[in-house]
Amino acid sequence: MGLKKLENEISVAEKNINDTKIEIADLFLKIHDNCPKEKPTFNEFSNWVDDMVKMPDLIEKLRRYECRRNTLLASKHLIENSETEIFAKN
Repeated sequence: MGLKKLENEISVAEKNINDTKIEIADLFLKIHDNCPKEKPTFNEFSNWVDDMVKMPDLIEKLRRYECRRNTLLASKHLIENSETEIFAKN
């Protein structure tokens, strides 16, 4: 029962990772497409900077999801290895 819950949590973490990667890619394209021209207006430049400021938060969010997934995977492997050792002793 515990492994099933763990696998569900891993699936959720992987979905969050994929969704965040898509957010990062979309934001990157938006920043690139809206790159200020030779003489941008203040609003154009300000909007461009506002978009750029969002990137570090998304990268940190991705890092947290990846850490969570890696921790869950390590826990799953520990449980599986423990079960294997227990059955091997019997």
